[in-house]
Amino acid sequence: MIYLIDDDRFRQQKEYTGGFLEKVPYSTIVRCIYQLNIDDKIISIQKDDVVLLHLSLPDFKNNLILEGSTTIYESLIDNAHAHNCPLVIFSNGFNQEPEFDTVKNEIKTINKREFYLRLKDFLDKYLSTEKIELRILAYGKNFIARELSSIFDQISRLFTPSIGLNQEELYLLNKQFAERVGSVELESKLLQLSQIENPREVYLPYMEKIILSFIKYGRNIYH
Repeated sequence: MIYLIDDDRFRQQKEYTGGFLEKVPYSTIVRCIYQLNIDDKIISIQKDDVVLLHLSLPDFKNNLILEGSTTIYESLIDNAHAHNCPLVIFSNGFNQEPEFDTVKNEIKTINKREFYLRLKDFLDKYLSTEKIELRILAYGKNFIARELSSIFDQISRLFTPSIGLNQEELYLLNKQFAERVGSVELESKLLQLSQIENPREVYLPYMEKIILSFIKYGRNIYH
């Protein structure tokens, strides 16, 4: 189960266009929770669950907010960590780049508006593949293009005359690029192109074409 815990229901459904969450098929995989009373039994989080949590979630007692009390919020985080569940913390107060811990599979900070803008794509991916892909929430559905661009920038710097070409590093970056694309054959082709006389004229433009392909089509159309 995917638990979406946000105490601001009105803004979720109106300002952040989260009304789709109440409709099938999303309502079958997401449990939306807007209030948790401190005297109630806390959600029983299991290892296959996902917790999407609003940073400023307050404690309630008898349906009234307990000012300054965050016992439930802290308990939810502790339970998610104990079961190694994917965890996302969102807030309007987070205005920096999302902080994504790939080891823990946890987004420690993400802006609330960005979170809701990407939520449907995240859920659509889960519905089609049954895979939790937090990179969609962190970076958008074209997260592979973003990762490829980062690798491309590192490779481009290797061809800067003042830096000098490091073949071992180039080999590793070619390997990473091919792995992100999902093509074993691409690695050998990139290595071959990188060794030609003028790699800036063929090798780097070829990689740029692949990145643009992911941005436009979500996959590599060049072989």
